[in-house]
Amino acid sequence: MYMRFAIVTASIGHGHNSVAYALQEALLNENPNNCVEVFDILDDSKLYQLVTNVYLGVITKTPYIYSKIFQWSQHHQGTNSIVNLLNFLCLKILKNIKSSYRPDAFIFTHPIPAVCYKNTFKIPAWTIITDYTYHHIWYNPKITGYFVANSEVERQLLKNSYPIERLFQTGLPIKKSFTANYMMSNSQSLLDSKPMILIMGGGFGIGPLKDIVDELEKIQLPFEAVVITGKNESLYQDIVKSIESKTEDRWRVISYTDEIPTLMKKATLLISKAGAITLTEAQISGLPTIIYKPIPGHEEENARFACEQGWAKWVKKLEDLVPATNELLSSTKELQHMKEKCSLFSKPYAASCISKTITDYTQIPLRKTL
Repeated sequence: MYMRFAIVTASIGHGHNSVAYALQEALLNENPNNCVEVFDILDDSKLYQLVTNVYLGVITKTPYIYSKIFQWSQHHQGTNSIVNLLNFLCLKILKNIKSSYRPDAFIFTHPIPAVCYKNTFKIPAWTIITDYTYHHIWYNPKITGYFVANSEVERQLLKNSYPIERLFQTGLPIKKSFTANYMMSNSQSLLDSKPMILIMGGGFGIGPLKDIVDELEKIQLPFEAVVITGKNESLYQDIVKSIESKTEDRWRVISYTDEIPTLMKKATLLISKAGAITLTEAQISGLPTIIYKPIPGHEEENARFACEQGWAKWVKKLEDLVPATNELLSSTKELQHMKEKCSLFSKPYAASCISKTITDYTQIPLRKTL
């Protein structure tokens, strides 16, 4: 027996798509005969450019405005004209998927398609909240079940009177290639003669990566660094040019790459903003993390959560970055402590847990009773 699953995402940030493809991988591992397709509601290139330009423009040029919008929208739903337009377009997309692909279930990894789902589709629909924190934009009481990262997100859904039996605290799903890192992370040596720092800014290369590179050049300890600029070509060129005047054998610059699992396995320390999926990948890889300049709103909450668990540190000023990095690179004991916290709190098998729950439920003929 096989089933057809439609995973619906949106290319706003790297994390939503990462979760979508991790679930596709897990559902096919569950049953290779399954048909699993990922649908991007921003597949239209003009719409993608419009939405990403607005999103990136706000978070990079006026982050305080993004923070205000995030806080305000926690308590005011459905009044934003851009969101309403996307909802209208998304509902049309879901109807097209339902009629042409004929899925047995929807799976949502972005809030916009999740809130558009209606009972009239007459198939189960599942949502994976892709942050360590909750935002009201994710909420739709018609959703069959929610998969969440932690008890805080679960608690917020319960406050909205969502049934506890339809909540699953699985952790965030990531690709199988990171699970191998989890198996190896505790055995990795911390005594390499030259530690490796991995510097990331997400799929879009967001954040002051060039400032970070300039600052870390001041470190006297030996190290090597890999800078991932994502799909930001101008940032890639800027950093390549900037390292020409630096200790060149320290620095390696890479644009968008599929080699993140390998790089995280080799790295001693990650410096990044606070996208929840990047943090989860680091945690499962046993990679201590310094968080710098998270996006206001959801990423600041992600940073708070990671720091409370003890496997990340949040540096809030550029001038504090070198002391914090020096401290960790000089202390095998502290790095080991942070690696142990990674292992203690990580949930490396979230994707397989989610796929099994969805598959088992979709196979039950009386599923409408849930």
